Amino acid sequence: ARALAQSKELLELNSKKLLLESANQLLQANHKCVQEELQQAKRELRETREALDSQTATWKEDAAAIETQWKERLEKMERKYQKANTALKVQCSEDIKVHTILTHTPTHH
Repeated sequence: ARALAQSKELLELNSKKLLLESANQLLQANHKCVQEELQQAKRELRETREALDSQTATWKEDAAAIETQWKERLEKMERKYQKANTALKVQCSEDIKVHTILTHTPTHH
């Protein structure tokens, strides 16, 4: 009877050991899966960051190009304005001269 009880105990211990081993294997497999998923997520994050950095660089280049275009346009407009302004000043001074001559020249009747 004692031998039977002992072998029954051994069987129980053995089945517990098997359960623990399979649970341990499951945990290890799960850990491996989690690690792989984590690595994949890190890879995707790095790729996303690189894509964003690249996009940001492109936007900065675009913005710089647009800024340059506007500066050039403004400078062109300013030169045009200065030219027109100078022409106007010359015209005004000519008009004043003519007006002065006309009003200060005695008219002979």
